[in-house]
Order: sequence, then C-alpha cells, then structure tokens
Amino acid sequence: MNIVILKGRLTRDSEIKEFQGGGKVLNNALALSRVWYDQDRNKHEETDFVDIKANNGVADFIAKWFKKGDGISIEGRLKQESWHDKETGANRSRIVVLVENAFLS
Repeated sequence: MNIVILKGRLTRDSEIKEFQGGGKVLNNALALSRVWYDQDRNKHEETDFVDIKANNGVADFIAKWFKKGDGISIEGRLKQESWHDKETGANRSRIVVLVENAFLS
C-alpha cells in the first residue's frame, strides 16, 4: 500500500507546465514544520521539505487556489524518479509525492 497524507505550506507559487499532448504537470514543495518542547520547556522547531508533483485537474486546482505560504493538505503516493545527470555523469534519483487530492488546510 502506498498512501501519503501530508499537511504543510507551499514553498513557492505554483507554475504549470503544459505538454503538446494536452497533459499538465505542477512541481512544487511542501514545508512540513514540527514544534516541540523539551523537559526544560525550551521550544524547538524543525522544518522538512518534500517535493510534490500534480497532474492535470489536481494541478489546475492547486495553482488556482493556493499561493506561496498557504496551508494545504494533500493525499497521494510516493514515486521514485531517476535520471542521468549530464554535468556530473552520475545517476540520480529522488522520491516525490504524486498528489492525487488536495484540500484547503
């Protein structure tokens, strides 16, 4: 089972890339923040960044309703992307969240 649910803030305004065949893709990232207090009541904060990708109608929805810094909840699945880096000659990979649903947060 490959299901991911995240709640965070968009790191930038979304831009949609359109393909000749009519498909669309949106690439962005979520900032996921966590705040906690230690036993001495000192506040600690940590933020992780997760790349997200959305296609077609979901891409349109995110681009229309969400801007940089807006809170968003997403549901999707993890996807590993691989490519060959022409500059270094190395094989590279990353894991992104392929967004299937997005909600106001």
